[in-house]
Parts: sequence; C-alpha cells; structure tokens
Amino acid sequence: MSVIRSLLFIEPFAALILEHGIHSFLLFCFYCLCCSNYKISSARPLSTIDDNKLAIYATLPHIVTMSNIEHYLYPISYIHTAAKSWEHYGVDTATLLKLVNIDTDKLVNPNATISGEELQRLIVICAHFNNTGVPDSILVAEQFSFTNVGLLGLAIPTSEDFGSVLDLLTRFLPTSAPGLTFDYNISSKDLFINYQMDKEFGDALPFFNEAVVCVMHRFAELFQDKLLASSVYFAHTPKYPIKLYEQFLECPVHINKGVNRLCFHIKDLQAQLKHPDSSTFAIIEKQLKATIKQEQTSNSWSQKINAIWHNKAEQQIFLSQKQMADELHISPRTLVRRLAEEDLNYRSLIQLWRLEKAKELLKKNNAPISEIATLIGFDDESAFFRFFKDSEGITPRNYRLS
Repeated sequence: MSVIRSLLFIEPFAALILEHGIHSFLLFCFYCLCCSNYKISSARPLSTIDDNKLAIYATLPHIVTMSNIEHYLYPISYIHTAAKSWEHYGVDTATLLKLVNIDTDKLVNPNATISGEELQRLIVICAHFNNTGVPDSILVAEQFSFTNVGLLGLAIPTSEDFGSVLDLLTRFLPTSAPGLTFDYNISSKDLFINYQMDKEFGDALPFFNEAVVCVMHRFAELFQDKLLASSVYFAHTPKYPIKLYEQFLECPVHINKGVNRLCFHIKDLQAQLKHPDSSTFAIIEKQLKATIKQEQTSNSWSQKINAIWHNKAEQQIFLSQKQMADELHISPRTLVRRLAEEDLNYRSLIQLWRLEKAKELLKKNNAPISEIATLIGFDDESAFFRFFKDSEGITPRNYRLS
C-alpha cells in the first residue's frame, strides 16, 4: 500500500491534525509509514504446499462451526499484521486467503474489510499451518502496531496515565474490535481487566483469548516504568506449554479458569505514559467520538432492516423476523438484541414503515384502499382499516380526504 493511498484513506484525520501543530502531524506521518510498510510475503505459493497441509483444507468445514458473526467487520490492516507472522509458516498471504475463500483483491484495497466469519475461518486454518512451536497469538502480537486499531492506537500513547488508557479502551475499543467486550473493576488492592470475544467465534476463541492479552502486553513499553500484569487468567487450556506465555507476558498465567482476565495492582492506575500530550489527546478523542457517532448513524441495524424491507416490499415480498435475520446473516435472537440496543423491535419498525407508506400512497394516488392495503402487506382490508385508525385516530378514507 503506498503512502499516498494511506493519506487518502485517512484524509479526514489528516486534515484535522495538520490544523493542530507539528506533534500531531508527526503522529500522522507515523501512522502512514506503518500503513505503507506492508507487502505480501514471497513465501511458497499454493502449488508448492505439501499434500498434508492441503489436506487440512479438505477438513475445514468440519473444523469451523458456521455462526452468526458475519456482521462484524474488521479493517484489512488486521490481515496485514497477521501476514507478517504467517511468513514463519512458509505460506504466503494470498494462498491462505484463497484456502478460506476470501477475495485476495482486498489485500490492495485500504478500505477493505473482512467479516467475522471470514476472520474465524482464517484463524482456524492458520493454526494448522503453524509448525514454529510458538503460539499464533504471540506471533501475531509481536507484529502488532498501535496503528492497527486506528485512531485509538494513536490516542493511547498521548494519554496521561493507565487509568486514562483504560477509559479510552472501555469507550472506543468495541469500534476497533467488534465482538469484544471489555471492562474493568477495582478492589481495595487490585485492578481486574476482564474481556471476552463473542462466543460464536467457536474454534477461534482460544486464539482471541490469548491474542487480546498478548497485544495488551505490547502497551507495557509505552509507560515510564514498564507496566506488567501481576497475573493473567485464560478461560481455556492452551495447546502450547504455559511457560511460553509466561515468558512472553512476564507474569504467572493461570488456565482453564472460566474467565479471561489481566490483574494489576491498584497503584498501577497512576502509571505514567512516556509521552503524554493533552492537546493531541483531545484532538484524537474528538475525532474518535465523531467517528463513532457517524458509524452509529450510517450503520444502525434499523436502517439496514428498513433498506432490505423496502427493497423486498417493492417486489411484494414481506419478510418475517426470521427471514429478515437470514437476509442479514444473523440469528433471530441477535436481530432482537441489535434492535433492542436502539430501543426498537422488529414489529414496531415494520408497522412504522407500513403506516408511513400507507399515508404516502393515500395522498399521492387514487388507487382503491384495498389495493393500498395489499401494497403494504395486508391481506385483509379490514385489518388495514383497524391498523390505520388505531395509529392515526382516523380512517384511511378520511385521511385521504383531509
């Protein structure tokens, strides 16, 4: 990816920080430099992978459990980072993407994303190519750059202390890492950070359990005094020796504890960053808030449902809640949960569409009311009459005349 393409990719941020001084500009240049360093590995192509490794792909449908994580979207920079670790396996990035049916054109598109389902397949199959003796999670974490999490990664080094970093992660991490829940709590002596990836990632969950804490360990070097966890807990039992994780994380690791947790001493909340910069922090925080607001507006589930419903209704296809969930590649339960986050439910959303469409049709044409009822999904004209009057306090006929 060229530096120019990187500049175009984050043009809004570039304009913002150029307006606010040289320190911010240098951070921006660092971001572009990291983005421009990636190139596809020249490791062995598909045709030279040995038959045993190719046989793994034949069993992939049995390895991966299909789940409702298609709606999670991750930046292609995640793949760029992981690709550097895959070089140790002797397989190039394009080959791995082809094996799990991911479009390789995404590698050269800075705006590309991969879905949660694609990421799940990729993680599971890559684990079977790893013959290095080092966990995939550690190999990926070693290649991690703070720019992988976009603006959030630029904000963290400018924070004042560890408490500020945790506040940032709590507020903005879900945008950079969809499907990851993150929180922390404090006792009289200790600080506990708990995290959990969506359990529908199935066989890829062990990787995420480990990768999150291994990546967070990379933040240790940003502090004036290296900030290390006092202990780490994994919900699962890793397939690699525990000593490998303890050597990397520089603390005791406890396994199969039913929780993913990092433990710190309460005094670590005041641990100071090496290069705090309140003005730069304020600029990036403002941009993070604006980004989240924009995403919430443009990517709301109600908007997605309205768009699909409108398109199908034009074809006289009126989707049930389950059929809509299928269109969105999520489960009906997830659909209910996503709408609840917007204080909505599927029935009220569809009824609102029907009401607005009925009012539009009643005013714009002289079609029989029975026909309008059919056009918005009512089989029975009397049911439409009751629905309209209950909603508007007036009959469809009187509304047309008003």
